[in-house]
Amino acid sequence: AIEAAGLAPAQPDLTAIAEAKSHEDVARLMGLADLPVNGPISISTGLDRKNPDRYSVDLNQSGLGMPDRDYYLKDDPKFVEARTQYRAYIEKMLTLAGYPDAAKQAAAIVKLETGMAKLHWPREKRRDRDLTYNPKSQAELKAFAPEFPWDAALDGAGIPAQDFFIVFELDAVDALAKLF
Repeated sequence: AIEAAGLAPAQPDLTAIAEAKSHEDVARLMGLADLPVNGPISISTGLDRKNPDRYSVDLNQSGLGMPDRDYYLKDDPKFVEARTQYRAYIEKMLTLAGYPDAAKQAAAIVKLETGMAKLHWPREKRRDRDLTYNPKSQAELKAFAPEFPWDAALDGAGIPAQDFFIVFELDAVDALAKLF
């Protein structure tokens, strides 16, 4: 049944992605809960770690297709092989989805993700609970990382009026907002 259906079930999502023409369009897509588009900044809900009686909107570094920044940055043979296989996988998926020049697009995707990986915090730094607890109001968030289209992303996520955010990796989120 899956083979018979082909891309038909995914076509509305693929069309929405293809029709995105601005940063705001892309940010809105990244916010949608029913469209798992992986963007450079993850928007999710969680419990406030310092006040478990309330929820927060958590903002994290994101956007990598491989498990960790090390997969992009380390030269160990296992990471080099993982990058080679990942690029081939992306090319195959793009080919199956009918994208033109899949090899060139796959190389561009890996290059972009490598640039993002350079901005990500390493695992050990992300484990520091004090470094990863940075509460902000919506106004503070917009002033902190003004390059990112927060209104569109929050609207896409269905939380345009939310006013309590926790930014986990401050300088990484700021740098990823600029890269976006």
